[in-house]
Amino acid sequence: MHYADVAKYLKRRRALNGRLLIMPTEAGMPSDPSPAQAADIITRRKLSEYTWSTSFHPSFIRDLTFEGFLCISSELAGSSNSPLYVLVPKLHHMRCVIDLSQNKLHISKNIRKQSKKYWITFNRDFEQVVLGCIEQHGENWLYPPMRCALKDLRRDCKSGGSLEPTTFRALSIEIWRGDFNDEASWELVAGELGIAYGSVYLSLTGYYNHAVSGAGSVQLGALGAALKEAGVLLWDMGQGQGTEYKYDYGAVDVPRADFLQLQRAHRNNDFW
Repeated sequence: MHYADVAKYLKRRRALNGRLLIMPTEAGMPSDPSPAQAADIITRRKLSEYTWSTSFHPSFIRDLTFEGFLCISSELAGSSNSPLYVLVPKLHHMRCVIDLSQNKLHISKNIRKQSKKYWITFNRDFEQVVLGCIEQHGENWLYPPMRCALKDLRRDCKSGGSLEPTTFRALSIEIWRGDFNDEASWELVAGELGIAYGSVYLSLTGYYNHAVSGAGSVQLGALGAALKEAGVLLWDMGQGQGTEYKYDYGAVDVPRADFLQLQRAHRNNDFW
C-alpha cells in the first residue's frame, strides 16, 4: 500500500493527530523532511512524540536513530494475509538516560553479588533474545518488518562475548547461568535488544525469566558495567515513565531539547 493510502486510512481513523510524516523518496534515498530536519521541526514546534513512515529500510532507521529517534513499529490494519505495518519513530518529550561520562551509573552491592552467578555475551543468540522479548511482551512493536530491519543492522557484527569497534549496529545482549566451562549447561535467563553508535547505546526492549530471581536486575547491572568498560558515554534508555526501576541505576529524565544536545555530543565519538 502506498503511503498516501495509509495517510487517508489514518485520517479516517483520526490517528494522525498532527504527527509528522517522514518518508524516503525511495528505498535508501534521502527523506523529506530529512531525519535531522524532522528532529528540528518537532523540537522547535513542540510537536507530538510520534511520527510515522511506511519505510523500514535499514539505512533509514539508522539515520533516524542517529538523529535521536527511537524507532518502533505498529500494525494498523489489513488481514492476516496482508497486514499493514508502519514505522513509528519516536522523539520523547522526556528521555530517560544515564550519563556514563559523568559516572552516573549505580549498581547496588546486592546486584554485584548476584552477578557472580552469571555472565554476559553480545550477539551470541540474537534470534532467541527476539523470541524471548516477544514471548514476554507479545509482538508489541517488534513486528516482522522491524525484526528484519534489526537483523540487517547487525549482519556484519561479530558474535561472542565481547564488543568490537564499529560505527553503527543493532545487537543482542544475553545473560547466562550454568557451568561456564560446560556450554551444554548454559541457560539464557535474560536478554535485551539495542543499538550502538558513536559512544551511545540505545536500549530498545528486553526480557527476563521470571522464574530466575534477580535475572532482570543482573541484566541491567551487567550491561551497564560492560557499556562503561567499552567506553560508552551515554546510555539512552528511552521511555522512563512507567519503568521506574531504571532510576535505581542512576537514570534521569531530560527534556527533548536537552537530550538531543547530549546525544549529539556523543554520537560521533567512535568508542565502539
